[in-house]
Amino acid sequence: MRRMRMAVAMVLSLTLAGCGMGLAQPSPATQSGSQAGGAAGAPSGQGQPGGGSASAAKPAGQSAGSAQGQGGNDGTPGSAPGAGPEAAQGHGAGAMQQTMGPSGGMRASSEDFVPASQLTMEALKQRKNLWIDCNLSQQRVYIKDGDQVLKVMVTSSGLDTNPDNSTPRGTFQIGQRDTWFYNAQEKEGGMYWVSFKGLEFLFHSVPMDQNQQIIQSEADKLGQKASHGCLRLSVPDAKWFYDNIPPETKVVIHD
Repeated sequence: MRRMRMAVAMVLSLTLAGCGMGLAQPSPATQSGSQAGGAAGAPSGQGQPGGGSASAAKPAGQSAGSAQGQGGNDGTPGSAPGAGPEAAQGHGAGAMQQTMGPSGGMRASSEDFVPASQLTMEALKQRKNLWIDCNLSQQRVYIKDGDQVLKVMVTSSGLDTNPDNSTPRGTFQIGQRDTWFYNAQEKEGGMYWVSFKGLEFLFHSVPMDQNQQIIQSEADKLGQKASHGCLRLSVPDAKWFYDNIPPETKVVIHD
């Protein structure tokens, strides 16, 4: 995984690898894993290519507690939730969410096992045994309360062909989040990222181009190993995850 170093405003320096796609950088006011993500306004931070300095993100209608992010190596700005090619869809008990499959066909990407009212940020915060079970052999992300499955999402984890494109196994926790990143060198970005290991590894949407259009050849890989190490989700699932998974939720990743 290609390592890139950025000097951040407020004398904060972070080494970021992540999906090999983007730099997910918080604002100075952000505290990792200590505040709810909530709905955020459009981040206006700017990144600099090739390890240059980055200016601090400036709030633009952002709700309290959400992380400010940088647009990526080329300074591409973030966007507000709901922007982009797919809007989040409502979830009901047992409802299957859809994402575009090969040749425009539809493929299920998630299933709710409890009513939508039990899948909000506030409701999930009340569950004492909430955790995220990432099964890489199944390419599924399970939202659980103890042994109870609340929601299942299809994912794409790292290719695992070498250490640089592997998803880390182990126990982690949910950290920071924002709505958009873009890496000009990789020519890929993603919406609704939520970190689970520093700012190197993220949950985020299927890859998009700089205009926030889905890269269909990559989206068609959902459900199989395809990423540089992050965990990809359909756009509706990434939006749901961003909106509703509480900070500091335990994440367990295994084969």
